[in-house]
Amino acid sequence: MGLAVISNRLSVPRSRVTRAGGLEVALQQALQREGGLWLGWGGKISERSEADPNPAITTHGDIRYAALELSREDHDAYYVSYANSVLWPLFHLRLGVIDFRRASFEAYARV
Repeated sequence: MGLAVISNRLSVPRSRVTRAGGLEVALQQALQREGGLWLGWGGKISERSEADPNPAITTHGDIRYAALELSREDHDAYYVSYANSVLWPLFHLRLGVIDFRRASFEAYARV
């Protein structure tokens, strides 16, 4: 059956997009062993005001990668603000640096 992984960032092998980071290493190894689907932002910011809601699908071995693009607005509010200013500090027990903003949460929910 394989694994289903959903993450803020996605790193497709052999892409020119900046690597996702430490999480990528662990997920990539598990997916290589089990196969499956990895869905996330592929690092591309759309030039249009609204990003295409359909992910770009790439297959490498037994892994399918579904890369979403973000509009500049969603990137700034969801990824830069909410993911990096709320989720990262929360999951790394850095509660004193959390910067919650309602508009950022709304972008997170939308994305």
